[in-house]
Amino acid sequence: MGSPEQIQGWIKRNSLERPAAERPLYVAFLGRTSGDEQQDPTLSLPRQLDNCRRGLPDGAIIVAHFYDVESGRMELAKRGKGKSLKRFDIPIPRDGGLNDLLDEAEREDRRFEAVICESIDRVARRTYYGTRIEHQLEECGIPLLAADEPISLPTPGRKAKKATVVLTRRVKQGVSEWYVLEMLEKAWDGYAIHTENGFNIGKPCYGFMARLVPHPVPKKRDKGAKKTLLAPHPVQGLVVKKIFAWRVNELLSYSAIAHRLNEDLDTNPPPTPVDPSRAVGRWTGSSVREVLTNPKHTGHMVWNRHARKSGHNRLNPPSHWVWSPEYKHEPLIDLETFVRAQEVPSRSKGSRPTSLPNKHPQTKNVSTVTAATSSVAFADVAITARQSGASPTTSALHGRNIGATTIQQACGSLKRKSLKR
Repeated sequence: MGSPEQIQGWIKRNSLERPAAERPLYVAFLGRTSGDEQQDPTLSLPRQLDNCRRGLPDGAIIVAHFYDVESGRMELAKRGKGKSLKRFDIPIPRDGGLNDLLDEAEREDRRFEAVICESIDRVARRTYYGTRIEHQLEECGIPLLAADEPISLPTPGRKAKKATVVLTRRVKQGVSEWYVLEMLEKAWDGYAIHTENGFNIGKPCYGFMARLVPHPVPKKRDKGAKKTLLAPHPVQGLVVKKIFAWRVNELLSYSAIAHRLNEDLDTNPPPTPVDPSRAVGRWTGSSVREVLTNPKHTGHMVWNRHARKSGHNRLNPPSHWVWSPEYKHEPLIDLETFVRAQEVPSRSKGSRPTSLPNKHPQTKNVSTVTAATSSVAFADVAITARQSGASPTTSALHGRNIGATTIQQACGSLKRKSLKR
């Protein structure tokens, strides 16, 4: 039988848990920074890497670099697929993103034995995703270290002490998630008040032009900052009125209206996208639809119609929209006309510019509900509110100005209209 010294010697020769002086610890760096305008990944990521190097114990070396430029609130399956990284020249070699790290962690020939990040919120901004990544690495026998936490590595015959580290990490994750949520909620409320005061966000929609006013904050005003109200465009405003008249009075489809507008592009100039390189130089069915479904033409300022960040520009339900309580700019059409335009069926008169039958083999004689019908529910509420003297605001849908009965009636009206189609 071997002596205790012989047994310990055999363990040391055949174990990865060796003192740093005998064997280096190979570590992978995991970094992340947001791609928002106020972030600079060319500074943030090198800082994170430097702090990770300083936080490593003696004998540990970073042999791989994984990082992303994206929001830490994204779902894991979507991480590493953005294009923000290509916009920056980051002076750090990159072996991939988070999912690449997780894939390599499961391989037997992986290059690292541990992963280090600057702080746990760099892994993910949501506690669920952060703990899920940590658990997935631990299942592979890889500890997730953080430079701003005590680092305890296993020694022969002893497990690493991590109870206090876990407690500290979970508190930090909770605080980090709370902080982000609070900031988002306050920012959302700020945008809502901004909208209710009549200020536009982004490029003015077709039919209007920007009317710049001095910024109400003195310091920003002194720097020349402006806020934007809307004013009718002398040419485009007339085009908008024609589009609504053709839709409501003649029941023309989007494509039929586009065809009629394209007959005189000097009188009916087509809209220009936010990215001018995407302009097609003519009207299309989708550009006509965008005019007909934009409630800003009613004189109310409206925001949050689309989920631009979380839903890839998906149309939000009307209950999520924010409306100004009063008219904030000169309307091009009244609210009743707006609703009537949404109620025109998809298969309306002149759905194609020719009267000949469609010979396509997949042509079906069915009617569908257009994407625009989602705006009818709130518009119905708005009309009911106006008749009762209330304000057509999204907050009203939450019960502040309009009762639940009125909301149910409006939603029931939309449901009945959809079934008729």
